[in-house]
Amino acid sequence: MRRLAYHLLPVIVPLACITISIALYPDFSFMRNALSDLGHAKKATALIFNFGLVTGGLLLALRSQQIRLKMTSRSLTLTSYFLTLVGTFDEIYGRFHYIVSVLFFLGLILTSFTFSWESGRKYPAVLGVLSTLTWLLHFSGVKWGVAVPESISIALAVPWYLDLTNYLENCQE
Repeated sequence: MRRLAYHLLPVIVPLACITISIALYPDFSFMRNALSDLGHAKKATALIFNFGLVTGGLLLALRSQQIRLKMTSRSLTLTSYFLTLVGTFDEIYGRFHYIVSVLFFLGLILTSFTFSWESGRKYPAVLGVLSTLTWLLHFSGVKWGVAVPESISIALAVPWYLDLTNYLENCQE
């Protein structure tokens, strides 16, 4: 049970904090907002949201150091660093927050391709392509809040992350 929690905490902590923040922010809308709106310093949800991102990023960085797939480990470590920066430098920081947010989501996509390549599994690359298409739709003018492609990208990353941790366990046995 302890091992399972160790694998899941980097996913559960940020997702739980995001969910709690959405529940506590009555004006939040996936069609109008970015998830980062929940972490804006002047919002009541900022502490919960940003705590979740920073803690999740740190837990993910620790976990990624144990991955034996060299490039996947490096990519996930860098992605976890960007997640920590997103929670540390909220929207008050303007352009810098936007840049680290973009780098985080690009990191998820890059890590899906890297894991696919190093492990020989095809589906992480397919999920990376789907995530990329979601962002392309968003930037082409589809009328939804940035929270939609953010949430889809996160949802598409969870399966390959869980597979990656399972892959890690199988390599260590």
